[in-house]
Amino acid sequence: MALSSPVLSLAFAFVSLGGSPATTTATTSPGGWAAALIRSADQPAVHTTTLLPHILLLLSLGTCICAVVIRWTQRHEHTRARSFNAVLAPLVSDSSVAGLGIVRRIARTFHQGHFVNSVNLQQWTADHGPIFNIRMMYQNRIFTTEPSHIKASAPLCACVVGVRLTMMLQSMLTTNFTSFEKGDEFKSQFRSLMGDGIFNTDGAMWKFHRTISRQYFSKDRILNFRQDYLYNADRAIALLADSVKAGEAVDIQDLAARYTLDCTSEFLFGRSVQSLSASPSCASSSFLHSFAAAQFEAADLSRYGPFWRVANLILGDKVQKHMGVVKQFVDPLIEESLSGDRTGAPEDVRLTLLDFLTQRTKDVDIIRDEVVNMLIGGRDAITLLLTSTIYALADNPPVLQRLQDEVFSAFGTDGVPTLQDLRSLKYIRAVLNESLRLWPVIPVNSRKSTKDAFWPGLEPEDEPYYIPAGTRCSFSTFILHRRPDLWGPDADVYDPDRFLDERYQKYVAPNPYIFLPFSAGPRICMGSQVAYDEAGFFLVRLLQRFQGGISLALDCQPAESVMPPSSREKVRFTSHMSMHCQGGLWVRLDSEP
Repeated sequence: MALSSPVLSLAFAFVSLGGSPATTTATTSPGGWAAALIRSADQPAVHTTTLLPHILLLLSLGTCICAVVIRWTQRHEHTRARSFNAVLAPLVSDSSVAGLGIVRRIARTFHQGHFVNSVNLQQWTADHGPIFNIRMMYQNRIFTTEPSHIKASAPLCACVVGVRLTMMLQSMLTTNFTSFEKGDEFKSQFRSLMGDGIFNTDGAMWKFHRTISRQYFSKDRILNFRQDYLYNADRAIALLADSVKAGEAVDIQDLAARYTLDCTSEFLFGRSVQSLSASPSCASSSFLHSFAAAQFEAADLSRYGPFWRVANLILGDKVQKHMGVVKQFVDPLIEESLSGDRTGAPEDVRLTLLDFLTQRTKDVDIIRDEVVNMLIGGRDAITLLLTSTIYALADNPPVLQRLQDEVFSAFGTDGVPTLQDLRSLKYIRAVLNESLRLWPVIPVNSRKSTKDAFWPGLEPEDEPYYIPAGTRCSFSTFILHRRPDLWGPDADVYDPDRFLDERYQKYVAPNPYIFLPFSAGPRICMGSQVAYDEAGFFLVRLLQRFQGGISLALDCQPAESVMPPSSREKVRFTSHMSMHCQGGLWVRLDSEP
């Protein structure tokens, strides 16, 4: 089982309330040391020196009891694993107390701007293989990049024949979905950011949000988004044209974020927030900054494990501060919707997601939580997809030329595509898929096991891995998507043809769980087609307008975001909750062919 903070609390409570050696005067008085400590608070400071030995002894005993509990837990897990002819995941070695060495290592790389999963998790994967256990702040955290583990987990079965355990492999993300949940720790930690929205709930509340979202993202309604894409893409391209005329480099990530925010607000609220027209001091600009900062701070808390509340108490709730700005931006839009009289059947394509929500609840908190979650899922995902794709096109001129040829052949230099026409273009879909492979939106995802489970060994003859109930299980699509044994020796090369040639049939078709840009199972992203459509539409209009090419403006990148010459990638992609290009992505465009 995973050692959680309640166990530690009980251990320290035992020390505080229990008896002490008979020779100690303090324990002969009523209440023992606990009462002595309380009484000492009212005494002059001169008595502190006499109390210090008792405090040190308390801490020593507490540490000893914690060590005993931890050791017992480890032995219990090994014994239980052996009883099922299974093994535990290899443990990342760390000699520090409570895994604080690992915490410091993660924190250091996180705040230096390095993508923590690339720097640390890739090293641990190289050292221990595709599955290992990070024991951090007294908690086991199983990490895997093995598709069979992401796909398959087996619940504990009651049928044992001899020494052989009968297991039915079921899917962590699909058929065994209810055995792996977000978990209370995750939900509490991210509640300041996401509240009780679809990305931060389990059970009935998750089903409530999922049902509404599934009804909303119907095929007919998605097709109705085309006019929003066209209007906002053309406004964004016009801004780019002004910068090109002035000979300026542009931050394409910032522009993509504004484009996607305006598109997302159209289907969320029924009108654009006009961030493409906003000045840096405008509310929508403040919203963008605060939204990104809140996600960074929420992700940063995860390094404290079960003691994140203590960190919040000491450091202050930085997430809440930034979310105050977000609420100031979102709440007036919600109040406007609640005060209106928008009615209609679920199939009415004119209804917004906000209409759907206000028809089913008047609870402002529930509505806000869902809106914020959809903004995270929509704006962040498509912003990254556009940013990473434009980076890849600038860094790979042959890919850019081939994509331009496909666009010009289908639509010319000024034709406006329908979404059906856009979806028929094979190469643009391959380009977007390759960007999603190398730069997945959510680089690390996690679930908590609600019951004992088993993951298959790495080889058919290997014993299965035992996953105790209550264990936090994480998997990285960032590393999974770059494994040479799963994608071939060129796994770290940007090559859209891998989704079109024999490599797709060799690697992806027989094992689709090696490619999980939008997750899988009941929690699969319902807006995946929206992401392809919105990003694809922007790219078509961009390539039609700027026929002379795209190049990286590394001279405009912040110094810390430029990768060393030895690196394959030229700019640094990092992450808070979702990935982004550190310091923006600065490019130059040429309108002349």
